[in-house]
Amino acid sequence: MDQLFILNEITAIRREQGLTTFLCFIDVSKAYDRVWRPGLWLKLREFGMAGRCFDVMRTMYSRVLRSLLINGQMTEEFETEAGVPQGAVLSPFLYAIYINGLHKSLSDAGLGVWVLGRRVPLLLYADDIVLLASSEVELQAMLDLVSSYARRWRFHTNHKKSNVVVMGTRAQKLRCAAFTWELAGRRLIVLEEYKYLGAESGKASGAAGRWNSLLGRLLTRAKLALSALMYQCGGSDGLRPRTAIAHWKNSVRPVCEYACELWEGEISATWVTKLETIQYSFGKAAQGLHANPAALGCGRSWVSRRCNLGVRSLNYGGGVDCAQSRRRGCFHCSSDVGMRKFCLAVRSSVVCAHYRHFWSPTGSRKSGWAVGLALRRTGIVL
Repeated sequence: MDQLFILNEITAIRREQGLTTFLCFIDVSKAYDRVWRPGLWLKLREFGMAGRCFDVMRTMYSRVLRSLLINGQMTEEFETEAGVPQGAVLSPFLYAIYINGLHKSLSDAGLGVWVLGRRVPLLLYADDIVLLASSEVELQAMLDLVSSYARRWRFHTNHKKSNVVVMGTRAQKLRCAAFTWELAGRRLIVLEEYKYLGAESGKASGAAGRWNSLLGRLLTRAKLALSALMYQCGGSDGLRPRTAIAHWKNSVRPVCEYACELWEGEISATWVTKLETIQYSFGKAAQGLHANPAALGCGRSWVSRRCNLGVRSLNYGGGVDCAQSRRRGCFHCSSDVGMRKFCLAVRSSVVCAHYRHFWSPTGSRKSGWAVGLALRRTGIVL
């Protein structure tokens, strides 16, 4: 998330200054599997590793054997002479040392954008590389240097997954539309936005629909996770509310809130409503409420207000008795003191008019969820 935040801030600062930022997202092909080990040992030496620590490191990779599972059968073991194991604790650290020289090469060449008195040529996170340039020519010079560095240290870039994004006004983008960039002799495609570390980047800060691609994808994933959770909450033997809340906090809500440090406060009311709907659906499932209001004896008015759906019915027509008598651990008759507190808090929050939605803490919009307020009163924060 730090890299996403830094990239967002750099482009926003330059946009405020009226400057165009040229980004190139580079994908390293099979990054960990193709690390040149002699080059890695040289990098470790340059970083000051010596003595027994260095000897142990080389011994760990002196004879690395692998085998493949094909159709349920294991192949004979074979020795690998390149790469660091994926999933190993040391591998990200070793790869960071191996690729760090690219930053020094770009800095020594005087390439990169100036931000707050510092030159920033690129952002590195494992094998995800972002080049930042202030002009078309400078970006091509950086790409040429990357190609040269890759040949020297024996790794390959995937031009199919490497793309250029131009961040600026429409007029600034039109001026450089005829320019083409090449990486290792192959032309790169220019995109409007690029998915970097799980979040689409490219559209200018404050632009309409800037986060639509990201939020649409997150919403789809959240709905799939919510469907699985609601299935577990259903029936007479469904999850207890407190258990369901724990699953919600660990499996669904993190999906909805991915990169919210960036898009919170910049999304429209429509997206707020869609995100609230996910949370609201979970609230119904956690309480064991039915989609059919007649099943709770609440009448048609039970669905007349979206914010009170599944909450207002607790006060109408014995809704709690109807909904919870078929579930283990009813709110109103449970021996769990916490559950009784939760029930009382829900009842009191129904008549409270000061709701707040979870997706924009600084907002004043009264689109909140009464159950969420009840949970906060009982010490459970969704």
